[in-house]
Amino acid sequence: MNAKPLSIFGLCSLATALVSCSPQPETNEEPQQKLGQFEQKNIAPNPADAMQSPTGAYDRFARIALDCVNKQYPNKISHVLGSAADVAEPQALTPIFYGCFDWHSSVHGHWLLVRLWGQDQVPELDREIAGVLDAKFTEDNVRGELAYFAGTDRASFERPYGIAWY
Repeated sequence: MNAKPLSIFGLCSLATALVSCSPQPETNEEPQQKLGQFEQKNIAPNPADAMQSPTGAYDRFARIALDCVNKQYPNKISHVLGSAADVAEPQALTPIFYGCFDWHSSVHGHWLLVRLWGQDQVPELDREIAGVLDAKFTEDNVRGELAYFAGTDRASFERPYGIAWY
């Protein structure tokens, strides 16, 4: 049998479908009071709502990654300072993976975009994804990223967790 394993998105969609098909217990509770304008705008969205369509999860996760890969601040830099030269803005330190709050989250976001790009999973976002990848993965940026890893006291930076995605 040549069954293709489910991706994490496929598993999420499957789990959501199973939950929505489960029998719901009957309750004797009265309907909740209608929420006001303020309350409606300040309720976190239910992640399961995005999973209802086959591409809902792909769209949602791609948009999260696209919205953060170029967002430099806030940022949590976690590295050893060997000298004043090691103090710089995130984009100067790691010119590709400076967004999404920290280095490994940025790597995860880029990995997700590369995995979805051109796979007909998010066709309406493919052009935007390609633009981000083209702008980020330049020869100069790759050299800068590699130079960061070559720095003194960085032999254990993001190992094994973040480096596995990288």
